Amino acid sequence: MSGPDILFTLRNNFYLGAYQAAIAEAADLERLSETDSIERDCFVYRSYIELGSYEVSGSSTGEDLYSLRRRDLHRQQTTVVDLCDCSPRSMKSPNSQHLR
Repeated sequence: MSGPDILFTLRNNFYLGAYQAAIAEAADLERLSETDSIERDCFVYRSYIELGSYEVSGSSTGEDLYSLRRRDLHRQQTTVVDLCDCSPRSMKSPNSQHLR
């Protein structure tokens, strides 16, 4: 049996859209393993991105935040393209002709 999930509240707040609460929860987390620390930082950066705050003051990890921002923007664009591909117009075959 594994131990308690230290990041549960952080993940829960993030997935519920409570980004400020996720950031506050992350600030209270101490003595994390290297893996948990990286995951915590990712959730913090993603929370800042969701809040529209792309620059974290005092952060030396601006490149990491920029990379996450670019990835999320790419995901959003891909989702929009996928939704557009489902339109009735795009479902017609390119060789189909209109009946007159």
